[in-house]
Amino acid sequence: MTQELADSIIGPVADKLMPSSGSCETLEGELIRAICKIRYRFYNDGDYWFEGYGCETAGSAHAFLVARLPQIEELKEVRDLLVYSYGEGPERYGKSIDLAGTRLAEWVQMQMDADKLTTTKEDMFDYESQYDEQYEEDEGDGYY
Repeated sequence: MTQELADSIIGPVADKLMPSSGSCETLEGELIRAICKIRYRFYNDGDYWFEGYGCETAGSAHAFLVARLPQIEELKEVRDLLVYSYGEGPERYGKSIDLAGTRLAEWVQMQMDADKLTTTKEDMFDYESQYDEQYEEDEGDGYY
């Protein structure tokens, strides 16, 4: 699974369900929004949902997915991919989040095709990261 292939599968679904800003009107859209947030933060800024500043930038998206995915039988594998990406290096982490996103987008597309989207007011940012930011400020660097 390459980043480009994942983008080509996730992108069209995201375009249909995600507003230009704010939370989505459907659970399926919010799930896609969350995986897009995790992927964006990794590929653009090098953030991991479980470490350092990534806890702040992608941690809530991960917490939302881990909480909601087990409630959908067909998506337990996606949850496992996200959980087991913990502590992985960049190559394996990228492959895990791409595969999770692709599987999620394929399922969401099936829901869209069957007209089975679930209306919600849920927002991924209502969930707190399961990990603390543990990065240290550089003391004595001369900047105040």
